[in-house]
Amino acid sequence: MYSVLFEDLAAVLGVMATFLGIYLGQRFHDPTFDAAGSIAVGAILCTVALVLIYETGGLLIGEGSSPEAAARAASPLPSYSTIPTPGPPRPSRPAWRCGRAGRA
Repeated sequence: MYSVLFEDLAAVLGVMATFLGIYLGQRFHDPTFDAAGSIAVGAILCTVALVLIYETGGLLIGEGSSPEAAARAASPLPSYSTIPTPGPPRPSRPAWRCGRAGRA
């Protein structure tokens, strides 16, 4: 959820910074505004990347579990005696005996 929100926000802010830089550069006949808009887009992208790294760091590294959950995971599974054993395999029939030969 965070990544979609921040990426969309970065896209909108980047378009606004680009538009503003190009507009001011054309209005005042100064290419410095265009360069400033490009630098602003780079700063926006770096900021969003750092925020996403911070927010999703737990997903990459992993988060610790409680001691109770770790003990439950380490304990052996209980044995169940009610699980039926499988019977012998059924013989398969050729496709021509089932009436499906030549059909896709």
